[in-house]
Amino acid sequence: MDKNKMKRKILRLWKSGKKDINRILEDTSLLIKDGEKHLKKVTKKTERNIEKLVLSLKRKKLYYELGESIAKSGGKKSKKTSKLMSQIKNIGNSIKKIR
Repeated sequence: MDKNKMKRKILRLWKSGKKDINRILEDTSLLIKDGEKHLKKVTKKTERNIEKLVLSLKRKKLYYELGESIAKSGGKKSKKTSKLMSQIKNIGNSIKKIR
């Protein structure tokens, strides 16, 4: 085989190979973009779930404190119990907003 024939064959192969490589790169780019969108969506959902969990734990702690306050006051309404009840209500509203 002479050099010119070999060069032509290599060029022909390179042209088809280059098209395939470019198509693969484009497909890969699209796949990566879709993956990014999905990852962002999952991240936002996870952030909301964590925020709800944190608020729920705060609310449980306030319920505990409310129980202690009521036990200490003998069932009478005090400023502390009123404050705790309003905080519990506010946290409940915040949780509903997240959903």
